[in-house]
Amino acid sequence: MAKTFPSDEWFDELEDRLNANETYAEQAEGYGVDFNGDYIFTVEAGDGLAETYHYFIGLEDGDCTGIRRVDNPAEVDNGFQLSGPYGNWQSLVRGEMGAIEGIMGGDFELDGSMNTLLKFQDAATTFVETCSEIETEFA
Repeated sequence: MAKTFPSDEWFDELEDRLNANETYAEQAEGYGVDFNGDYIFTVEAGDGLAETYHYFIGLEDGDCTGIRRVDNPAEVDNGFQLSGPYGNWQSLVRGEMGAIEGIMGGDFELDGSMNTLLKFQDAATTFVETCSEIETEFA
């Protein structure tokens, strides 16, 4: 059954799939250890999406430690924030664009260490591939 992006149900499915993905666990080993690897994903309103959504994604040492919607990302302790317009998120979730490609191309804005992201680029690629495996419908 398709999950609507963005929604709590879609992100719950992502959490389950990440934690079941052995490849992701291997590639993300050491990620978030001795540094804050948690993310805020900001899906900006527009392109048919009425409001902006912020989701906290806890990531540490190959595990997704939890995902939840937050109202104010400034009130959540995180090491990274990935922001972009809804249309760009659609491309990412469909697997048409990678996270690093989207950042380098200006489709997404990254607040956090690009060097750290590049160090774990295989894990980032697998993360996006995991997103694209979710049967998704869009607003």
